[in-house]
Amino acid sequence: MANGDADMLKIVLNALPLLIRTCHLTKEQVLDLLKAKDFYGCPGLYLAMQNGHSDIVKVILEALPSLAQEINISASDIVDLLTAKSLARDTGLFMAMQRGHMNVINTIFNALPTLFNTFKFDKKI
Repeated sequence: MANGDADMLKIVLNALPLLIRTCHLTKEQVLDLLKAKDFYGCPGLYLAMQNGHSDIVKVILEALPSLAQEINISASDIVDLLTAKSLARDTGLFMAMQRGHMNVINTIFNALPTLFNTFKFDKKI
């Protein structure tokens, strides 16, 4: 995902609802896929944020509401995804800010209203 191939990722994520139904994927399996890490243990979403791949970040964030219809993804699951950390414990959002990737920051902030409405965030998170 860190290479910026948003079109391929979109195809995979668009196929997930069908795979969830036909292959009976569990919530944990889908979340493991969304949290997939590279050889060094860095989550893909973290790498996309760190490297300024706002197209990848957007595709992932836009896919979450449709996945919520198939499996019971919670607000805390979304927080876990968005706060993906490197082995050094830095978040992808922190790295995007540090590196000046305003496109990534804007993409995340633009997605927040939909995420808040879909996943019913409350003050307990």
